[in-house]
Amino acid sequence: MPTIRRQINAAGSGYMSPFVGPAEHPVQIPVNIANLTAFEVDSNGYIVPGTPLTVAGALVGTAATGGTSTAGAATAENANVGNGTVGTITGSVGGPSEIITLRATSATNFDVTGSQTGYIGNATVGTPFVNAHINLTITAGGTAFAVGDRFDILLTAAAVGGTNSLVFGVVPESVRVAASNATADMTAAGTVDLAVIVIGVINRHIAEANLGRAYTAAELAGFGPGCRVIMAQ
Repeated sequence: MPTIRRQINAAGSGYMSPFVGPAEHPVQIPVNIANLTAFEVDSNGYIVPGTPLTVAGALVGTAATGGTSTAGAATAENANVGNGTVGTITGSVGGPSEIITLRATSATNFDVTGSQTGYIGNATVGTPFVNAHINLTITAGGTAFAVGDRFDILLTAAAVGGTNSLVFGVVPESVRVAASNATADMTAAGTVDLAVIVIGVINRHIAEANLGRAYTAAELAGFGPGCRVIMAQ
């Protein structure tokens, strides 16, 4: 008879483990917390065990995203001392919508930070900055940059047709991903790497009880052919 395990997270919330047999191959996937709901993230900001996710880290049945994010022109802060420019800007494949900020730490170096992705790296003036999140080149002008000079770049995620239709893995345990499940807190949480189990057997009733809702028709279909998580009643 399978063992039913109860989890108590740091906030004192109790959840039953949805897995009722061997659970294998935990895989970490990036999940944009803002794309989840108050069912998948509880009031204390913990992800709920039993949440099924696609390989893209999305809820099953939601619009699929992909392609290269679109980068707007770099906007210089009015108070900048240097009069250099930023060009040759391209976004990333599957990247989120966010503001990329370049802030000078010296006349020749800038910290690169994303409003969703956090610190990205250090860009050197005159050298192409190549990264999984954004590519760009900062060019010096007649007046050297000064510490604190800043540029902002808006990245807009690319949307493509289709939906996320297959369950890749199921969240096995409750871990904190946001301050709460208020919209502002979930948006501020950005993208978090979450572990999901991709091979195992879950109990549907336990998972739905944890979530406080029934699996949607799209989620039920997502446990079909190609999914390696088996759903038992």
